Formats: sequence, C-alpha cells, structure tokens
Amino acid sequence: IPQACVDAIQGYVSNPAFDPKSVVTKSFAASGLCKWVLGMNAYHKVRCEVRPKEERLAEAQDRLSHSRAALKKVQDKVNDLKAKLDALLAQYNAAVEQAEAIEAKAKKTKDKMSLAERLVGGLADEKVRWGKTIEELKLRRNLLVGDTLLAAAFVSYIGPFSRDFRDKALNTLWTTSIVERGLPMTKDLDVVLGVLTSEARVASWNNEGLPSDTVSTQNGTIITSCARWPLIIDPQLQGVRWIRAREEPNGLVVVQQGAPRWLQKVVQCVEDGLP
Repeated sequence: IPQACVDAIQGYVSNPAFDPKSVVTKSFAASGLCKWVLGMNAYHKVRCEVRPKEERLAEAQDRLSHSRAALKKVQDKVNDLKAKLDALLAQYNAAVEQAEAIEAKAKKTKDKMSLAERLVGGLADEKVRWGKTIEELKLRRNLLVGDTLLAAAFVSYIGPFSRDFRDKALNTLWTTSIVERGLPMTKDLDVVLGVLTSEARVASWNNEGLPSDTVSTQNGTIITSCARWPLIIDPQLQGVRWIRAREEPNGLVVVQQGAPRWLQKVVQCVEDGLP
C-alpha cells in the first residue's frame, strides 16, 4: 500500500467514531468499507514490521544457498581427494604385496642356491668316492667269473655240511680249484657278504630273529638266494621262527602235514601266491 494512501487515512482511523459498530447504525455499506479500511491499515502496519524480516530472511537464505553451494564444492573436492587417496592406498598395498612376493622369491632362490652350493660341494666329495668305486667295479668285473662260480657252488652244495667243512671248501678246496683252472676271482673273498648279500640285510635278518652266528647267516643266505625250495633241518626251531617273522607281512600261512585239509591249503596258497 502506498505510504501516501496510508497517511491520508490516518485522520480517519484515529477517530474513535470511525468504528464499524458505530457506522453500521448509519449505513451498512459504510460499515463494511470502514472495516476494510481498518483492516488494510492494520495489514500495512504488520507488513511494515514483517517486510524487513522477510528481506533479512531472503538475504539469509541467499547466503545459505551460497554456503551450501560452497559446501558442495568442498564435499566434491573431498570426495575426489578421498577417491585419489583410495587409489593411492590400493597402489601402495599392491606394491607392498609385490615387494613381499619378491622378497619371498628372493629368499627361496637364496635357499635354493645355498642348497645347490651344498649339493655341489657334496658332489665334489662324492666324485672322489665314485671314482674309487668305479675303479673297484672295473677290477671286480674282471673277477666276476670266479666269484660267481664260488657263490653258485656255495648256494647249491654247501648246505648239508658242517661249519668246518664249509670253511675248508670255501677257503681251500673250491678256491684252489678255481685258481688252478686260471679263472680270475677276488682274493680272500667273503662269498656271503661280498657276493650274495650285505651287512644291512644280515642285520635285518637278525632283527627278525635269525641268530647272528656264521652258520645261521650262511643258512639264511642260502635260503634267500636259491632258486628251488630248500630243505631245512631245524631241531631248535630257530629257522622256523625267523621264517615266520620274515614272511608274516606277506600273509604267511602255516600248514602242518597231517592237519585236516592241509593239501587244499597248500594248493590255495600256491594259487593265491601266498607263502
């Protein structure tokens, strides 16, 4: 409402007689107009009080809008920096993992090199031993005819005889006969440990219950070397106990002649390949 209009009606609205209740007694239409004028005057006063506040509110809202826009820019920048930071952290973690993998591979390679050096060092020592072994084998190759002949005679014929005769046959009779015929053989040959078996196998037999004396060792050698089934005379059952302990892991079946169905058991063992 223009201020000039408001100033023009102040003389009327300030008059106590300018009251709709009083005016209605004179004119109903004038009473309505009076009420409208008073209302517009009151509206103008309220509007004058509210308008500065609205302007300040608009200014505050404008500042808030600018602040929000600035905040959004800052937040966008923060989000962009955070994304870059996450990417850098991912690159860093990947680099750390790669470095750890390289270190582990380097350590593994170093360990392999250390083992290889030790192996090469060990092989250098073994080379000397292998060279000696080769020379020994070359010498033994030339002596195999006599050594093998003595071993075959031992397995085939020595079983029934006593220890004294065995020693005589091996060390005198058969050895002399082989030498006289010009057959090369190892001097002072131990036919048991030198040709037919080894100390490790004999130790295994002893652990299985075979007595450790010379005759028992020779008998065990004959049993394990002959191609045909040997006849074992074993009054003290030492050989039986050894054979049972030795063949038990292979499914040994013990059969006594005269027991019921003993022949059928033997046939079944032969068919199944059981001792």
